[in-house]
Amino acid sequence: MSIAEAKARLLIKTYQPQYPLNIKEFVKLLGLDKPVEFHKCHELPDEVSALVIDKEWYENIHILTNANHPVTRQRFGSVHELAHIYLGHKGGLHFYSPGNIYGEDPIEHCEADIFATELLMPIFHVFELAGRIRSPLSLLKAMETAFKVSLEAAARRVIELEIYKKAACILLRDGQPVFTYATNDFYCTWEMLADFLGEIFTLMKPGQRKVWVHNELAVHTSRMQKGYMLVVLVGGRADLNMKVAEVL
Repeated sequence: MSIAEAKARLLIKTYQPQYPLNIKEFVKLLGLDKPVEFHKCHELPDEVSALVIDKEWYENIHILTNANHPVTRQRFGSVHELAHIYLGHKGGLHFYSPGNIYGEDPIEHCEADIFATELLMPIFHVFELAGRIRSPLSLLKAMETAFKVSLEAAARRVIELEIYKKAACILLRDGQPVFTYATNDFYCTWEMLADFLGEIFTLMKPGQRKVWVHNELAVHTSRMQKGYMLVVLVGGRADLNMKVAEVL
């Protein structure tokens, strides 16, 4: 477990916040040297989701989020920037942009991402939801609502926690992947799946859900609007009780 992850889990255990996390209220509990102000900004470049500005002579720390971005991305960016402050990262100016295109220190960027992920979608809360909700598609939807995160963030979290064995989450648009996340034991390549998923896309109507079987995988599909289709491929369900014990 990384230091960033451990610190986030300790904060959750200590303060036991309600979810979805109220970021503005939660920051008041952290005991930072200065108050933190959050600002929505319409002038940020599109590739920047959030940034933090702090100088020694400032009375407050300022976290700016891109008002033109979805609320879920603004929330993740805010907590990513808050992580830089709480974890004591150096520098008075940090950017958050998907893919880290501004070259933020890669170690600090990774630590801030881990902290934000754990704080917004705590591992125990995710396991609790997964224990109650059997359908992968329903689980992702529940996570979007319970944690106020994006579909992609929820999918990435499900995969990294290995809620399912031999699993992958794929969002397609017009038959091409928008994002793909897969567990280390997932054995199919995109080339192995492309024709099958393309055929499914043509067979399904918008709003329709269906479960298929392909190469011993359960393929959970949801045809969405505007050419999108969400696919969760599952080879088996992990032992959640064992995983909770490992965390403890």
